[in-house]
Amino acid sequence: MRKLILAGILFCAISQSHAQDTTRKFRQVIYKAMVFNNDKVINNDYLVQVNDSTIALSQNPQPFGLPSYHAASLHNINYSDIDQIQLKRKGAVGRGILTGVIVGGALGVITGFGSGNDNRSELIQFSAGEKAFSLGIAGGLAGGIIGGVLGQ
Repeated sequence: MRKLILAGILFCAISQSHAQDTTRKFRQVIYKAMVFNNDKVINNDYLVQVNDSTIALSQNPQPFGLPSYHAASLHNINYSDIDQIQLKRKGAVGRGILTGVIVGGALGVITGFGSGNDNRSELIQFSAGEKAFSLGIAGGLAGGIIGGVLGQ
């Protein structure tokens, strides 16, 4: 019994010491930035860094927030020269379409199965499976269109 307790304590101590050594991996996100001054686009590049007085943009896609090794190729813009910034994540439209298709299709299938079978006395009758299939397709198409529009 003492060996079992000792093994449990050692396991907890080892797992805690290992947890202290792991580093958090950041997701690399790429932003497309449109910088406006007086309702005119002054720059349309990729946002790399933001500090206390300037933003740094690059012509090549680079992840936001990571130190750039090509600092000479960055275009720095002072905050005083900026009226508005529009940011777009790279691939946002595709993620919007995918999310819309999944959510719309799932809601359509749930609605189809939830409505049950039609009565036999009706002229047009569908089973719950047929309703789920057709509403899943329709919901997926509608959700994909809405997700694509909202992802822009």
